[in-house]
Amino acid sequence: MAGIDDAKANMKRSGVRWIETHFVDLDGRLRSMTKGIGEYLDGDALEIGTNFDGSSVGLAPVNASDMLLKPDPDTFLPLPWKSAAGPMARIMCDIYDPVNNKPFEGCPRSVAKKIDARAKRMGFNRPTMSPELEFTVFESMTDAMIQNDFWSKDAKLGLGAAYLLPNILGDWSGGDYFTPAKGGYLRADPDDDTADFRNHFSSTLSDLGVPLRYHHHEMGGKQIEIEFKMMDNTLVTGDIAVLYKYVSRIVAKSHDLMVTYMPKPIMGDAGSGMHLHMELMKGKESAFFDEKDKHNLSQDAYYFIGGLLEHARGICAFTNPTINSYRRMVPHFEAPMDIAWSPANRSTMVRIPARRGDTRSIHVEARQADTSANPYYCYSLLLAAGLDGIKKKISPGKAFTGDVFELTDAEKKKEGMDSLPTNLKESLEALDSDDLAVKLIGKDTVERFKEKKMREWEYFSAYVSPWDFYQYFDI
Repeated sequence: MAGIDDAKANMKRSGVRWIETHFVDLDGRLRSMTKGIGEYLDGDALEIGTNFDGSSVGLAPVNASDMLLKPDPDTFLPLPWKSAAGPMARIMCDIYDPVNNKPFEGCPRSVAKKIDARAKRMGFNRPTMSPELEFTVFESMTDAMIQNDFWSKDAKLGLGAAYLLPNILGDWSGGDYFTPAKGGYLRADPDDDTADFRNHFSSTLSDLGVPLRYHHHEMGGKQIEIEFKMMDNTLVTGDIAVLYKYVSRIVAKSHDLMVTYMPKPIMGDAGSGMHLHMELMKGKESAFFDEKDKHNLSQDAYYFIGGLLEHARGICAFTNPTINSYRRMVPHFEAPMDIAWSPANRSTMVRIPARRGDTRSIHVEARQADTSANPYYCYSLLLAAGLDGIKKKISPGKAFTGDVFELTDAEKKKEGMDSLPTNLKESLEALDSDDLAVKLIGKDTVERFKEKKMREWEYFSAYVSPWDFYQYFDI
């Protein structure tokens, strides 16, 4: 861990003029305050931190809103682009209570540190993980809305605006490719018109030290995924997720594109998930691998899966925290709706990916989360659920090897298979029946989160949408 003196030396050598102090709010949105390099080298920005208004980002009530941003010296990172004022860098911040100078209980980074420490106390020195942050690119928000407006239950073509709009306007040249609905997986040039942006984005991430495996076009039209290597803990994984979103938007802007992490931007096309691969390590050995088991899973791995299934409904408000999240969780789009596990089965909520080669490593993949989630809370709660399964020796039951999407309600009942919540309100109600989030994130923060999300639900329930007019105007 770098000390403050080392961080200052790195800052001085980097030649940057401005440093963006980054943190995320209650929803996981990036927030930033830019400070001159002198505040770090000659001032007390590193040692003491900077005050800010926590009530304006949803983390505190207005009558107790003073909070403190304390930079983490390990996260100083020069950025590969320049502002008009010169070279810049970013540094991640923890949130403190300025009165007692202790970490704020609901600070997203502190929550990640807390669960990493719990894993170590249980004998797992590294809770490694790798998220899949899928996203979609558009030319503008208007472009996205037009494409979605062309979708109906009878739509047969992908990317409505790419095909239908030019025909309607009479200027169809016939020279452009388009991607059919759910037909984009591993598309290549010239069909894949996201390749230049994706290469630029991936190269920038690599230059910033993000450990990548590969990148590709995903199933949806202009949907992208960049695969990470496994990272050492929840805190690092959360920091990388925040950096990933930030850089994707900066690079997209240079290509005249916009990025959205909406779970379901287009009704009839694939949604964007945030599958999380996890593996607990004991020393250098996987705590999940057992070559004698038919699935190569250890007893701890089975219990870990049991915990994920046990707490799936209770943490769904944090893994799938928006109204739009539940547009994604519908049949036949590879988004789980039911609580089950299986090896190599993309219709179940928890999957055990096929192992590559002769490695003694095996991952547990939780598939329910989406990219609208606060990554620190989401990853921390998924790890907490698994660890609770190990602690309480929760059995996951038998693996389900069929296609969950094809089951009737009666067949699910026969299998003893419960379902995930179908909307945000149901998730918030399920949150009340599980104390995992309260114990990890803190009662006050969870209550603020619930209040905010309930306001979203109430507004959504009262909103008269274009669909209402389409469905009922002539009734």
